[in-house]
Amino acid sequence: MFEHLTQAIVLNVKPHGEQDLFVDLYTKNLGRVSARVRGGRKILSKLASHFSVLNLVIVRLVQKSNFTVADVLIEDRFLALKKNNREYNRAKDLI
Repeated sequence: MFEHLTQAIVLNVKPHGEQDLFVDLYTKNLGRVSARVRGGRKILSKLASHFSVLNLVIVRLVQKSNFTVADVLIEDRFLALKKNNREYNRAKDLI
């Protein structure tokens, strides 16, 4: 089991099962990674609000056979970009 602490940009978020999420991250150290967020769809989840597309986050990933998110902190939400619909859609299309 390995643990990685790295900066990442959230590229995509997909529901998985009843309570989990899969997130695609572009990390500074590992490149593009798909990780599971256990309980990420629960109403009281502490992690769910951090995984919005194009957020810059600091994430702690645990790697067994696949990656699982252990902790996450938002570093930047890029609100100016998200308020400008044209530029936001352009940025999402690049992903």
